[in-house]
Amino acid sequence: MREAARDVRSDRDGRQEGDAGAVGVRYKGCVAVETMDTALKDGGPGAAQRVAAECVVEAKPKHHQN
Repeated sequence: MREAARDVRSDRDGRQEGDAGAVGVRYKGCVAVETMDTALKDGGPGAAQRVAAECVVEAKPKHHQN
């Protein structure tokens, strides 16, 4: 996930190819990784794991709707 986020970090200004939905999903994934990185830096591994779990919980229902 970190590698994918690094690939799109420079594309946040709208230069990313693809439809609006795909760009939004990529951006949201990038933000999730940054949030996990911040939690790791500020709160340690446990905090990062909790944030990661919340990201999965949030994404899972949307995945099943598609």
